[in-house]
Amino acid sequence: MMSDWDWKDEYAVGVPEMDAQHRTWLQLIAELQDAIAARRGAAAVTHSLKQVRDYTRTHFSAEEKLMRDLDYAGYPRHKEMHDGFVERVGQLDRLVADGRHDEAGSVAEAMIAWFTRHILVEDPKYSALYRHRTAAGQ
Repeated sequence: MMSDWDWKDEYAVGVPEMDAQHRTWLQLIAELQDAIAARRGAAAVTHSLKQVRDYTRTHFSAEEKLMRDLDYAGYPRHKEMHDGFVERVGQLDRLVADGRHDEAGSVAEAMIAWFTRHILVEDPKYSALYRHRTAAGQ
């Protein structure tokens, strides 16, 4: 089963590195959702969840550094959103460890919904500043 959560051009924020990372991250989250929904077993779900957890850290670190480098005024609020997502990954970790796959599936779906809302609504706020500075040669 493959997830309906595929990359769409509207998800692009106009920062090449972030767009590439967002594509990878969406794929990993969708694979996790699929592993849970298909009941592939604890080992497969745990492996997929580790990939999501690790990539979440990688992506958030890179994106937060970019926002700090841009002196983006919305950085503190944006970081709070990231921290909330990390908490959700931790919640998913506990559900998977407890074998509560139905609840884990719901959390994984919520993660994808969060991801899409976040890159459609929040990330364009810093990416506009990035594009402005890049166009100005700063």
